[in-house]
Parts: sequence; structure tokens; C-alpha cells
Amino acid sequence: MSSISPKTQRSHCKGWIALFQRCVHLGCTVPFRDDCVSFKCPCHGSHYNVTGEYLDGPAPRSLDRFALSFNGEDVVIDTGTLNNKVPHPDATTRLIPVPTVQCSA
Repeated sequence: MSSISPKTQRSHCKGWIALFQRCVHLGCTVPFRDDCVSFKCPCHGSHYNVTGEYLDGPAPRSLDRFALSFNGEDVVIDTGTLNNKVPHPDATTRLIPVPTVQCSA
């Protein structure tokens, strides 16, 4: 994905989602599984679909989504603001791989 500019991706996609890959059950890192196109928590088995919506397991809800915007060619992910709106079912989404976020108080 990094070889395609945000401008190009934006013109081909209706929606983008930036997910916090921490399980809302106990905070374990939730990896994306290409084999089943979903997220599955390795600690207790909570399962989320490709847009981070809760499917099953002990988690009480869906994964957190960060607010995001575009600034020219850059995608800006605001890790201080959650946007937990569920995407429209007809929306095409593009997952954005985000390097580890360093939070400061």
C-alpha cells in the first residue's frame, strides 16, 4: 500500500479507517489475519471483522477507530480523537498500516 499515494488511493476509495490494534477486552495487540481477512486477539480470542467491528469473544465492543484527515499528500491520524462511527455498509474501505504510535502525556 505504501507505493500508492494517498491522493491516488483517495480517488479509488470511498472510506478510510485507522484502527487502534488493541483489544478492548484486556489491551492485547490484535494482529490482522490475511488468511481470514479479520483481526483476532491472540490472548483471549476476541474476533473483529476487517473494519474492526466486534464479531465474537469476550470483548465488550468493536475496536477503537482514530479520527483521520488528509493534508495534501499526507494521511493524518489523530490518535487523541476517537471516531467510533460504524462505516456505511456500501463503503469501500482501505486499511492503513500504522507504525507503533508513541504516546506522550
